[in-house]
Amino acid sequence: MEATERELLDGYTDLMATALRPYSGLTQEALRLRCVGALGAAEAIAAELTGAGHRRRDHRGAD
Repeated sequence: MEATERELLDGYTDLMATALRPYSGLTQEALRLRCVGALGAAEAIAAELTGAGHRRRDHRGAD
């Protein structure tokens, strides 16, 4: 992952964790880990909806 993309992901993760912190009983580390998972899932869903997921699989070849 490029440095800029990583920086953006870290920023989004921190923003999400900060927003959810008052409503969570999790530790900051556990909450942040769940936010990373949610953002990763959102990225995968967006890729599928826009067709990027199909293009990515096409480049890997037949399974």
